[in-house]
Amino acid sequence: MEPLKHVNFHAYLIGVDIKLSHQSWSAEESVIELGELCKTAGLIVKGHYIQKRNSVHTGTYIGKGVIEELRGVANKL
Repeated sequence: MEPLKHVNFHAYLIGVDIKLSHQSWSAEESVIELGELCKTAGLIVKGHYIQKRNSVHTGTYIGKGVIEELRGVANKL
């Protein structure tokens, strides 16, 4: 039986700050909490990005321009 190999899983967290939302937590607080949960699960959080929008994009949640920007960030990680 082969020993298990240790694999590091990385995460880059993305949040959306909806301007007209009346949430009890801010987008920043939510991303920080998500980061803590990721660490507890053994993931290495490499960073985060919060996009401010009036509403979420129905097809991609975040805008297409941000997707391209984050693709570049991911390729550098």
